[in-house]
Amino acid sequence: MIRSRCFFYLCSIILILGLAAQNNYAKAFELFIGERSIELESPLMVVNGKILVPLQLISDEFEAITKVDQENNSIEIDIQNDKITMYLGSTDVLYNGKKETLEVSPRQSNDTIMVPLGFIADKLGVNVSLGFSEIQNLDSKETNTDHESPNNERIVYIGGPRSQIFLDVKEYTGYRSTLLTNPDRLVVDILGYEGEPLEETIIDGAIVKSVESTLLDANTLRVFFYFNISTGYEIKNLPEGGLTVDFNYLIDTVGFERINNKPIIWFNASDKPEITEIELVDPQRLVLDLHDSTLLGQAREYEVSDSVVRRLRISQLNSATTRIVLELNSPMVSLHYGFANERLEMVMFEGTSEMAQEYLAKLEMQKQESETIPQDFEVDEYIVSEGTILTDIESEISLLKGRIICIDPGHGGSDPGSIGLQGTYEKDVVLSISLLLGNLLEGAGAKVVYTRDDDSYISIFERPMVAMRHDSEILISIHANGYVGGLVSGTETLYHPKDTLNLILAEAIQTHLIDAIQLPNRGLIQRPDLALLRVSEIPTVLVEVAFITHPKEEQLLKAEGFQLMVAEGIFRGILEFFEILASER
Repeated sequence: MIRSRCFFYLCSIILILGLAAQNNYAKAFELFIGERSIELESPLMVVNGKILVPLQLISDEFEAITKVDQENNSIEIDIQNDKITMYLGSTDVLYNGKKETLEVSPRQSNDTIMVPLGFIADKLGVNVSLGFSEIQNLDSKETNTDHESPNNERIVYIGGPRSQIFLDVKEYTGYRSTLLTNPDRLVVDILGYEGEPLEETIIDGAIVKSVESTLLDANTLRVFFYFNISTGYEIKNLPEGGLTVDFNYLIDTVGFERINNKPIIWFNASDKPEITEIELVDPQRLVLDLHDSTLLGQAREYEVSDSVVRRLRISQLNSATTRIVLELNSPMVSLHYGFANERLEMVMFEGTSEMAQEYLAKLEMQKQESETIPQDFEVDEYIVSEGTILTDIESEISLLKGRIICIDPGHGGSDPGSIGLQGTYEKDVVLSISLLLGNLLEGAGAKVVYTRDDDSYISIFERPMVAMRHDSEILISIHANGYVGGLVSGTETLYHPKDTLNLILAEAIQTHLIDAIQLPNRGLIQRPDLALLRVSEIPTVLVEVAFITHPKEEQLLKAEGFQLMVAEGIFRGILEFFEILASER
C-alpha cells in the first residue's frame, strides 16, 4: 500500500454524479483507490452525496484493524499509527483522541457496517474517486446475456433542486407509479425486471427520507420512496439504461411588498420553477402557475394593504402546480422574475402588457447609457482612499480562538444570483469575499465552516442545517444586491427579529462594513420571511454588500482589493459581536 501525507483532492461526489447526468447516465459507477478499481462484495451507499463503504473494505484495502462494539455503538479503526473512532448514527468522530465532525454518520445496512470513506481517505492522504463502466443498451438484450447486471444495479441519490434519484436498472420493459399515504410514499413498480432487490439507500433529504425495494413477483421490482413531505414527481426513462425520478420544487412562504415603490411578489423556493402568467378580468385578477412545484403546508390567503393588490392566495392546484392568485384593483403584469435577496422575486408593472413593453424598451435604453462607468471613477483610487486593509490580527486571537463560525456564500451552481450590467455573477463575487473572510477568521484562531467553498448549488433550506450540524456559533450569509428598474446602491444587513442576538450581530457587522467600504448606508432590515433567517437556530445575518446591478458597485465587487475591504469590515463586526457577548458574561 502506498501512503502519502501530501495534499490531496477527494473528488466531489456531487460533481461526478452531475457529469453522469450530463451523459444521460450511460455509465455505472466504480470505486477507485489510486488507479486501482475496487471489487465490492457489498454495494456502496450514497447519503447526501457522500459515499459510505462496508467496514470490511477499510480492513482489506488499507490494512486496517477494525473493531465494532455493539454495546457502545462504536467503531474503532487502527491504521498504522492512526486511530479513528466512529459511532453508529452519530457524526461525532475521534481522530487520535481529538473530536471532529463527520459529514454523514456511519450506519448499519442489514448485517453490514457502512462507514464514510471520505473522512478516512482524507486523513490518509489517499486519492479516492468514482469512475464509470459502460451499461448495455436496453435494445440489445440478445447481446447482453453474459452481463451480470443485478450485482451492479443500485439506487443513486443525485440531489439538486429537485432531489433527483437515479435507479440504475439495466433491463426492464416499463413501470407504473402510485402515491400513497400513511406513511407518505411513492411506489414505483418496474416491470419486466430480472434480478435481486436494490440495496436500501438512506437519503435524509428535504423530500425523501429513504428508498427501499423488494421483488413483487419474478418479473416486478417494487421501489418505495419514503417521504418527509409528500410531493409531485416526474419519472423519465433514460435511453441507455435506468430511469430517474425528479421530485417537485418546494415552495414555502409567499408575500407581496413594495421596494422603492416597485410592487414585488416574492416566495421562497428550493429553486426557480417555470411560471405561466394568466390575466383575468371581471373581476381583475393575476394568476401565476408555478410548474413542477409543491406548496409546503396548507393553502393560505392574505389581505394586502396596497393601491393595486387587494388579496393574495396560494394553493396546490394539482400534484404538479402551485397557484398564486392576486385580486387586483387595476391591471398589473410581471417585468422580471429571478432570485434576489435569497428568495424568488417577481418585479411587477402597474398597467397593461402593452404599457409594460413600452416601459421595458425605455429601460433598455437607460441600461445601455449606464453601462459606461463615469470617467472620474477609478476603482483602485477608491480602494486606496476609502479603505484600510487588515494586516495585524494577533490581538484578536484570544477572543476568536476556538470559535466556530459558518460562512454562507449566497447562491451558487445553477443559481447565479443577481447579474450585473457587465455580466458579473453574484455567486462568484460573494464566494471570493467569503473565502477572504474565512482566511481572516482562521488567522485569528477561529474554525470556519462553509456552506459551499466552490461553485455548487446548496438549497436555501439546507444552508442553516450545515451551520447547525457543525455546532457553529453564528452564521453569516454574504450576498450582492440586485434591483431591476433603476440604479439603486448601498449596503444593508438583514436579520430575523425573533432573537436579540440577531440584531446585535447585524448592527455590529453593518457598522463596521460601512466604515470599511463607505457605500450608502441602507441600514438594518427585518426579514422574517427569509428561509435561511427563519430556520436558523443560531445568531444569523444576511449581508447585502452592494448592488451588483449598479455599474459603479459592480466594478467594485469584482475588485480583489474591495473584496478584502468587505471581508475586513465583516471580520471587525464579528469581533465586536463576540466582545459584546464576553462583556455580558
